[in-house]
Amino acid sequence: GGNAAAAAETMARLREEFAQLNPDQQEAVRTAVRARDYALILGLPGTGKSSTVAFLAALLAARGARVLITAYTHSAVDGLLSKLQSAHPGVKLLRIGRASSVAPGMRDC
Repeated sequence: GGNAAAAAETMARLREEFAQLNPDQQEAVRTAVRARDYALILGLPGTGKSSTVAFLAALLAARGARVLITAYTHSAVDGLLSKLQSAHPGVKLLRIGRASSVAPGMRDC
């Protein structure tokens, strides 16, 4: 039915997006997908951590998983969710935090 076709289309799009990741990002995704409980993605500024985590969250959500994303600052969470929301608008998000600390665009996701 329609859900199976939509799921197949989503997975095809994710496969294309995976191919665009650099080798380190691809390895981080593979490692995280194989993890039994959690995965940490570490790297210097500008190395693509946010893009990798946004892709990974979308992939796991497409597989039916629930994903928890945490960060040290509200702005880091907001930046990641913004990237996820723009690249994968179909992913359902729940943003938890004090309204005064959450970016206005993230308060209703």
